[in-house]
Amino acid sequence: MRCGAYRNKTILDSRTAFSCPIHHSPYMCLTVMSIRGVLILCLVACTANAWAFDAYAGGDAAASPLMSQLTEAEKEWLAEHPVIRVGPDPDFPPFEFIDDDGQHRGMAADYLAILAKQLGIKFEIVRLETWSEVLEHAKRRDLDMLSAAAKTPQRAEYMTFTSPHIRLPGVIIATTGSDEDLTLESLAGKKVVVVDGYLWHDLLSNDHPGIVLVTAPDIATGLQMTSFGIVDAMVNDLATTTHYIREEGLTNLRVAGKPGYRFDLALATRNDWPELNSILEKALGVITDKQRMEIQDRWIVLQQKPLWQRPVFWYWIVGIGLTICLIFGAILTWNRTLKRVVAERTKELKSELEWRKDAEEELRQHRDHLNDLVKVRTAELSKANDRMRTDLEAAARVQQSLLPESSPDVPGTHFVWHYRPCDELAGDILNVFQLDENHVGVYVADVSGHGVAASLLSVAISRAMTPDSSHSSLLARPAENGTDIHITPPAEVARELNKRFPMEETGEKYFTIVYGVLNTKTLELRYVSAGHPAIVCCSAGEDPETLPCEGIPIGWYEDADYEENTWQLKRGDRLCLYSDGVPEAMNGDLEEFGAKRLIRSISGSRADSLDKCVTDIVWRIEQWCGKSGPRDDVSILALEIS
Repeated sequence: MRCGAYRNKTILDSRTAFSCPIHHSPYMCLTVMSIRGVLILCLVACTANAWAFDAYAGGDAAASPLMSQLTEAEKEWLAEHPVIRVGPDPDFPPFEFIDDDGQHRGMAADYLAILAKQLGIKFEIVRLETWSEVLEHAKRRDLDMLSAAAKTPQRAEYMTFTSPHIRLPGVIIATTGSDEDLTLESLAGKKVVVVDGYLWHDLLSNDHPGIVLVTAPDIATGLQMTSFGIVDAMVNDLATTTHYIREEGLTNLRVAGKPGYRFDLALATRNDWPELNSILEKALGVITDKQRMEIQDRWIVLQQKPLWQRPVFWYWIVGIGLTICLIFGAILTWNRTLKRVVAERTKELKSELEWRKDAEEELRQHRDHLNDLVKVRTAELSKANDRMRTDLEAAARVQQSLLPESSPDVPGTHFVWHYRPCDELAGDILNVFQLDENHVGVYVADVSGHGVAASLLSVAISRAMTPDSSHSSLLARPAENGTDIHITPPAEVARELNKRFPMEETGEKYFTIVYGVLNTKTLELRYVSAGHPAIVCCSAGEDPETLPCEGIPIGWYEDADYEENTWQLKRGDRLCLYSDGVPEAMNGDLEEFGAKRLIRSISGSRADSLDKCVTDIVWRIEQWCGKSGPRDDVSILALEIS
């Protein structure tokens, strides 16, 4: 980048000099020629460096030492089968994948290139959509060979495997919400996702039948399911897993344990061609350690040698030294010619000075005119900005009016809430309301993003979540007897919201929500969560705990289902519902406030009043963020059973 910027500047200066209406001296022409000479020498040096690095391990098949190791029968078999059909995994980087141009890439592809040169045959790449399709084609003999496959009992029924040419460990992936070290034994009865058709599916189904296996079409989908809490964990190899975690930006995932299996990849051939397996086994043995390291270094980033130990460093040193010598020679030439051009240059400078005076006067006039235009435009923009600010303030007042004016008058319960938007308009919304004489509804919702679009969606959510016992609404409707009220179950409310607010109809916006219905007589809480942070329950004399909250955000999937949970409260219990702006509040070092600090804040304020507890949480968040304040909306809704 820097070299390119320097070259562009040099060319621009040369053009500017030749377009100036002043006559140029022989010295200036000589300087331009010197610069051109330096550029040509640098170009020659860079080209020589590129030729010096352009080398690849390989050779002619007839001269390969492998051919002397093959039997006559194996050579005849190769002559009869000059083309081998290979089915690569289309999405398994860095080991193998099909790139945007339809080319087979990765470590396995490099091994095939070496084998093709050694054996003098052609590997025909058969491009399929998924790994499951590759295995199905291999079973039907539509493929002759797999370039990177793990050996399993199921695959051994129709394929023969060589010695592994790629070795790597397996890992168990889980979310960062827990620090527990996981093993395959501890995952019994839990949902674990694996890629359909991969080695892990066969190993876990055979050796650990107690695990509830969930299959995903590819690694990225499996990691997303783990990140969203749809499954408890994922089992895969370390290299591809870390690659996709970086690609997808899934920052809430961690390596939680080891499955106890190695992930060895080998060449797999159809088992009715034993000759091919024997030939490939010998061919892999001929590949040198240097070739294997070159393939690994090409696809797996390793620590590089110090700069001074690399040949390219010395190439640059030589080039820079040559350039300095050329510049020094140009300076000597310039000193010798300077005395001869001083008088001529002085005359040219006087002429140029007159021309510049005229140009400066013209520029001054243009500048004054431009300043006048800027003042007019600035005034217009200021008025438009004032109108926009007035509109935003009005919209913010409307949004504030949707918040609860006061807590429901329910004996034995006390509600406190805090609502702070990070901008003029917020994407958060909360409310607490009485559904009938024995039931109170509470919810906190968080729309993705900020600004006008998120604010409008939050207003629409507030309208949908407003109870109206005299008419049918989403939350409650008159019963058939005409006197009682039928309260809609929370899970049914979530499903109806998912139908009303699909992403394609909300400008690609979605939202999370936790909604609960409290029976004030039995103190039973029925609730549903759609991708929202977990509810915190704090009982007297006990450590706070988080209520189970699973589910995906509203609007993601058309047919998404939501499960209802129940929690039995008792006198003295406190519940805290909040938006993700609380745990994700960042300090100056970009470190999040976190769920653990929130729970410690709730526990530390247990002896104080509920109002003091919420105020203390807000104060701790503000202290954590510093002068800049939270970068997201902060919403807290707390209740206490007295």
